[in-house]
Formats: sequence, structure tokens, C-alpha cells
Amino acid sequence: MTLPKRSSEKPQPSWLQVIGAILLVSLLGFWFWPRRPIPLSDRGYDFVISLYRVCNQRDLAGLVKVETLLSETRDEMDSRDESLQVIERIIAHAKSKRWDRASSDCRLALEDQVKR
Repeated sequence: MTLPKRSSEKPQPSWLQVIGAILLVSLLGFWFWPRRPIPLSDRGYDFVISLYRVCNQRDLAGLVKVETLLSETRDEMDSRDESLQVIERIIAHAKSKRWDRASSDCRLALEDQVKR
């Protein structure tokens, strides 16, 4: 019985391996790509601070108060203000009981305000 001869050629990567490597590099690049910091207005900063406390304590009554206050002062805020969009997204996460995500969004919004 004879053994098959070994080829001296190196095996070539398959197309699936190449596509997988490209996909992996693309996902890692997207994950580590720096995001654009969002500046908060003075009023927006105050709302995010309040929401951070509410989300960390998972305080539904406090969330309702912040949301009510936001609806009362919405006319004073510019509708194109990015901080308003951030606040609404945080409130949406908190209302759907995704407290950790809401807290994380608050923390990121507050970190964006730090001048480095």
C-alpha cells in the first residue's frame, strides 16, 4: 500500500476565507472608527444630567417628570438641536426598559462635553 504523495505547493486560501477576512477587517474598522462627538446645549446638558440619575436609579416616576419638563420646554429648544435628538433617544430607551443602554447613552453624551 502506497501513501499519497505530498504536494510541495502551499494550499491557497479559498474565496470563503478571503471574504471572511475582508468582512472581519471591515467590522473591526467600523467598530473602532471614532464617532463624532455631539455638543449639548446648556439646557440639553441639564436634561442629560437628570436623565443619567433617573436611568441609574431606574426611576420611572423621575423619567415621567423629566419627559414632562422636556415637553414644556421643547418650544424654547431649537428643533434642529442635536441635544434634543440625543435626549429623545435616551428617553425612548428608558421607556422601553433598556435602562443600561439609556445610562450608557447619557454617559457618552456627557463625555462628549469634555474638552481634551
